[in-house]
Amino acid sequence: GRRRPWLLGGGPILGLFYFILWNALPQDVGVVWRTLYHMTSYMCVSIGLTTITVPCGALVSELTTSYEERTTVGSFRVLAVAVIGSGSSLIHGLIVSDRS
Repeated sequence: GRRRPWLLGGGPILGLFYFILWNALPQDVGVVWRTLYHMTSYMCVSIGLTTITVPCGALVSELTTSYEERTTVGSFRVLAVAVIGSGSSLIHGLIVSDRS
């Protein structure tokens, strides 16, 4: 539908700038440039995330006209985000933990 371009365009932006955000800069880069680099990367990650979350949040109201069904669908969406976010944090911790 009309939200598809936002969803498809936001994914690559989010993925690219999330990778760039965590990319290590060389040691000889100055503090000012390092700060600008990370600030710009974070702002672009926020833009990519926004272009995905706003259309996804707006989809709930287009699925049904019933208040009760919108509330139920919205609740399941929030629950799914919480469970997936917690699981992702746990997996990330397991991947990056120092097990030496």
